[in-house]
Amino acid sequence: MSVPPEDAKAVGLRGGLSVLPVGVGSMEMAFPLDCVATTLPMPESQPLPAGPSYLRETIDFRGQPICVLDLAARLGMDHAAALVDRKLVLISGGATLAVEVDRIRDPEELSDCAFLLREAVGGAEHGMLREALRAIVRPGQVAGCATSLPVIDPRALLARGLLRRLPAILRSAASAGA
Repeated sequence: MSVPPEDAKAVGLRGGLSVLPVGVGSMEMAFPLDCVATTLPMPESQPLPAGPSYLRETIDFRGQPICVLDLAARLGMDHAAALVDRKLVLISGGATLAVEVDRIRDPEELSDCAFLLREAVGGAEHGMLREALRAIVRPGQVAGCATSLPVIDPRALLARGLLRRLPAILRSAASAGA
């Protein structure tokens, strides 16, 4: 699945929001579709010697090394799916990042009355919520999800500055393995 940036912008101009619902452990959330480059089954990965515990693997995607962010480890929970059943969501924008999740639902386009933007959510202007939270989808607006669904920018799940350093980390890991 690949969503052209023009399509994501057009949805934004109409006042809606396109999301990719994902799940890890017992938690459900969504990523804004304008952040998603593609999704794929979990391929074989290689260890990454440096980095935090939630960022210790890389994959080869079309000849490029991509860091894998283990969403369950980042959130301090266990995966619900076996490794062979997990999925990757490749995130676009700057350095490419792959987010490992247990499940992915079909993308959904939501009308402006189906969600609240971050600015309308109390407390969302502080700390990590300011960087990560884009919106809250109202209960029942996403197929198969009866509760509110946070829409999270997955790039904000990395420590501050780590996303900028990913290409250098990958180069050093590649040169160490050569």
